[in-house]
Formats: sequence, structure tokens, C-alpha cells
Amino acid sequence: MLSEIMEKGQLVPLETVLDMLRDAMLAKVDSSKGFLIDGYPREVQQGEEFERRIGQPTLLLYVDAGPETMTQRLLKRGETSGRVDDNKETIKKRLETYYKATEPVIALYEKRGIVRKVGQEWPAPSSPPLQQARWPRGHVAGLCCLPQGRLPAGQC
Repeated sequence: MLSEIMEKGQLVPLETVLDMLRDAMLAKVDSSKGFLIDGYPREVQQGEEFERRIGQPTLLLYVDAGPETMTQRLLKRGETSGRVDDNKETIKKRLETYYKATEPVIALYEKRGIVRKVGQEWPAPSSPPLQQARWPRGHVAGLCCLPQGRLPAGQC
């Protein structure tokens, strides 16, 4: 069923994604210091459903780069990725959709005081601030949950 959905280019239902995520987290909860879910949530509903099904996040790491920087980086990626959607017109539409959906997510978690922003505006030859920051290995962006209450109790 899952492969059929993906082959058709459709989105996997949120409930299915969260069930898979929860199961993967439960499998590693005893040996993990925490979990970072890259690129999630992209919408407020995803964050709310995550909290209902899995637990409260302890951090949202926001890697912040402006639209011009993002466009240039995606165009550069397009030189070698072979992706047909790495062109200026499509990137502009994707970024508009991204900002429209994620700005409310950032605002929600900022109210809770758990957003940490890392600026990613830098000249090409210099070292990116994210690489200079002292984050635990693997932190890129997304919700970070620490298994304080062990997942079955509903607390990350």
C-alpha cells in the first residue's frame, strides 16, 4: 500500500507517517539521547498531530536562510542533481508555499520558547554557521525530542 502511494507521487497519510515515526523512535528510545526529525513539521496540523500521537517537542531548530540564498543554493544543486524542479520558476513557487506553511509553525513554537534559529547567510567560500555551531551530531532542522518521559507516556 505504501509503495503504491509513493509510486503515484501522492503524499503518505499523516497518520501513517506518525505511526512509522513513533515505531522507529520506540525501537531506539533506550539507546538514544534524543531524536531530530528533519524538515518536520511543515504545517501546524502536523505539529499538533505529532504532539497528540507522540509527545511534546523540546526544541525546534530553524535553519534560517533568505529566499535569494535558498534560490541560489537550489539552482546550484540543480547543476548536478538532475531534478527537473530545480529551476528558478519552480523554486520560487516552492519557496512561497514553504514560507506560507511554515511561518505559522515557527510562530507557534516561538510562543512556547523552544525555537532556536541558526542563520545560514554566508559567502560561498566561508564555513557555514551551522557547521560552526556546537549542536549535537545530526542536528539539521526540525523537531527535537528528548526521551525524558519515555515515549509511551506521551512525552518526548
